[in-house]
Amino acid sequence: MSAQYVEPAPGSAMPPRRTVTWYYRGADVAVTNQFLHTARDRYALSELADLGISRGPVHPAVLISSVIAIAQTPIVIPVVAIVRSPMAFLLAAVLLVVPCVVAIVSARRWPPRLDLQARYRGRDLVLFSSHDEREFGQVSRALRRAVEALPLR
Repeated sequence: MSAQYVEPAPGSAMPPRRTVTWYYRGADVAVTNQFLHTARDRYALSELADLGISRGPVHPAVLISSVIAIAQTPIVIPVVAIVRSPMAFLLAAVLLVVPCVVAIVSARRWPPRLDLQARYRGRDLVLFSSHDEREFGQVSRALRRAVEALPLR
């Protein structure tokens, strides 16, 4: 027996096809009008509740360099005020600027992880996670639009 198309009987109606609206389609995640598809799972939007966002911890380099800059300030400024030499000003500038630059560069190089969380079938889950703020914003906005477009339950 071969697979072939069979004409429906006259008078029988075909079931209506659901149209799929794509709110976001990326390499690892997609949001439609019915589901959130990730690389590993698929979540029905009608079963999602309590959508929320959380930000992970900062990179240790950002934290350490910020603490160093803050700790050095009350020591360096009085020393420079007492000594008042060009070399003291140069040394103070280096001691205060270098940790600040390291903190800024580290924060841009290793941004914190952003998590999209929700309650799904009675469990709190992380639905999507990313270090890319732009992609995360697009996915979270798409999911909010898709959930808002659902018919009232």
